Amino acid sequence: MGMEATARIGELRKVAQWYAVYAFVAPLLHGFIAFGLGMIAHYVTGFSFGGVVILAVIAASSSDISGPPTLRAGIPKANPSAYIGSSTAVGTPVALALGIPLYIALAQALMGS
Repeated sequence: MGMEATARIGELRKVAQWYAVYAFVAPLLHGFIAFGLGMIAHYVTGFSFGGVVILAVIAASSSDISGPPTLRAGIPKANPSAYIGSSTAVGTPVALALGIPLYIALAQALMGS
């Protein structure tokens, strides 16, 4: 997939800004949704502080792991330069470098740990 993505990198210029915006916003959105569900689980079942944070991190980074192979299988004509580049170059750093500290701080503020 990586070699095909590199071969088609020129096509990325046509749509790159929208992929970059989505790759930045989606991990945070997915993380916050999972964080909210984790907080519900915390109040209902006693889900731990770490469990809430890990659930948010896993949800934030899931598109980086499963997205490219899913698109490759489901939409073979899709441009791999776009979905591999956006998930790897933008989505992963956002999910890890921005998301983890954000979810930890939010959990500490809400759960008092």
